Amino acid sequence: MAKFTVVVFPDEENAVDVISSTWILPSLSAEQNSKEKVCRYPPTKVRGAKLAKLLASHSSPSSDWLICTCRILGEYDNFLLAREASIRAEETSNLEPSAIDELDTRRLRQKKLLKGKQTKPRKPPPVARSSSTSSDESGSQENIKFTSGPAQPSSTKLSLQLVTINANDEKIHDQPNTPQVDEYVVVDNELRKLDTTAPNISPGLIVSETFDVKTVVQLLTEFQEENRRFQQTIIEKLVIINHKLRQTALGKTCKKITTLVGAPPLPLTNKEDLVLLNNWLNNETNQESMVENLKLQGGDHVAGVVASILQEIFTNHFAKEVSFTGQGPKAVCGIKNSKLHKIVIRAVRETEGFETSTDFSVKKAIINWFKNAGDRAGGREERRQRHLTT
Repeated sequence: MAKFTVVVFPDEENAVDVISSTWILPSLSAEQNSKEKVCRYPPTKVRGAKLAKLLASHSSPSSDWLICTCRILGEYDNFLLAREASIRAEETSNLEPSAIDELDTRRLRQKKLLKGKQTKPRKPPPVARSSSTSSDESGSQENIKFTSGPAQPSSTKLSLQLVTINANDEKIHDQPNTPQVDEYVVVDNELRKLDTTAPNISPGLIVSETFDVKTVVQLLTEFQEENRRFQQTIIEKLVIINHKLRQTALGKTCKKITTLVGAPPLPLTNKEDLVLLNNWLNNETNQESMVENLKLQGGDHVAGVVASILQEIFTNHFAKEVSFTGQGPKAVCGIKNSKLHKIVIRAVRETEGFETSTDFSVKKAIINWFKNAGDRAGGREERRQRHLTT
């Protein structure tokens, strides 16, 4: 069953993203890390709603998709859960329980520090008391402290702390001297007592622990914004990857073309040169050299590859006198079952992308090429003009 997979791209500065599990390619070897995977990713032209549609439907990758290295962080059945996990993973690049607990602990510690800075009042200088207010018979003393609370634009607050200290010398050793503090706040010229049992948390410091469910359109918009830098990196890497893939695909075609030592000059112009070429091809080393040269011609289809090979061997004027079997009103020779015939088949099959070409398809292309020699190099137009004058 296809799932939404949260992955990190190590080669893209640890960028985190959500992809379909169907985009992850199977491991090539047993020694490959179970979490290090190779995945396909849509090209840069597929973004926004198109990318969302591919992700939601778990579409299979196309041949033009990018090939990237990724590390799997987690898999989810729901896109919203996967998206929430990817947001968490952007801070840790990991979805292991230990990493999540460490992140939550760090956030809680930061919240407490902000709370302490917001609610802790500054200590005011001690207020001098007159001698008339002190009394030895009362058995207790009251110290009044004024502290300024946090500045608020709507009202002026003044924090008043009433501290009661046990002054009975006879009970000092029996009971610890613990002052009782009552806090008061002056709001709009009114004295109000603060409830110290309730946590004093500023509304601005309240952080919602629940994830707000957003619409798919909003999530896709955020996804596009967060991955803009990632897309730019992908474009830069794509140029490098494309260059390396071209070099890998070329393979042996990067080898220097070998010289056909002892062979008659190509392209052939007469029947005698064709006989000399077939005799020269009796040597296996010469056959390999001939194939190495001809397989580099290339083409879009079997007929195109055969045409490019035969153009290297025959001039068009001499091709009018050659047929596949050597039979015909104008034919003076043929190549059926000759060494050259086998060389052409080998050269076609060693051309990249045509390894499975059949003998029949190559034979048919050879016959048509010799048959149409009269129409090439302006021959068709000359025949048309000749018919018009007659």
